[in-house]
Amino acid sequence: AQQGAPIRTLKVPQQFVGFVIGPQGSNLQLIRESTGVTNIQIDQGTKEQGFSVAQVFGPRDCADRAVWMIEAKIAELDPSRTPEGSFDEVRIDQGIVGFMLGKGGETLKAIKQRSGAAISIDQSTKDLGYSTMRIIGDDRAKAVAKELVMSKMGEAKAPVQAAHAHELRIEQNFVGWLIGRGGETVKMVKEQTGATVVIDQATKDLGYSTVRILPGP
Repeated sequence: AQQGAPIRTLKVPQQFVGFVIGPQGSNLQLIRESTGVTNIQIDQGTKEQGFSVAQVFGPRDCADRAVWMIEAKIAELDPSRTPEGSFDEVRIDQGIVGFMLGKGGETLKAIKQRSGAAISIDQSTKDLGYSTMRIIGDDRAKAVAKELVMSKMGEAKAPVQAAHAHELRIEQNFVGWLIGRGGETVKMVKEQTGATVVIDQATKDLGYSTVRILPGP
């Protein structure tokens, strides 16, 4: 039995409880080991009401990090969910979302590791031409993550300097067709050629966007 009350609690929608816990409790164990909390318990006494409560025991700063990691885990399945507590949002042009994620999510993973922040990308607005990145953490972690994100966005929008890179202008009314539903067309080009396709829509009000084709690694 735990001594005293939990330091932090977090409501977890019931449909995500199994995912948060992980096979044989592996996800909770990883969060415990990564954050240094004493324990995390999932109280399912309220599951008939559609949610359970994650109870986090341990030092306050460790408990805060554990809650951010649980939030990030839920965001993997429901990125449109608004996290509890403090978070920052960054709007990202849909054409560079793949670039921000990186191959197999490696770029986003590196930003998370370097900053200590939890990050999710809500693509529910992708048909409007943008997605929303949510950055969860303490002020320092959010600041570092935001700086890394803005730097990465700058790389995508920077003038092409890489060898064998190409840049071309495309009329704005063809941009949606080029991106494809949910970015399928751009993704297919990347999978088949290894190149990264970045669509800069900063000039869309002028009737065109710029497509940059960057050589793969």
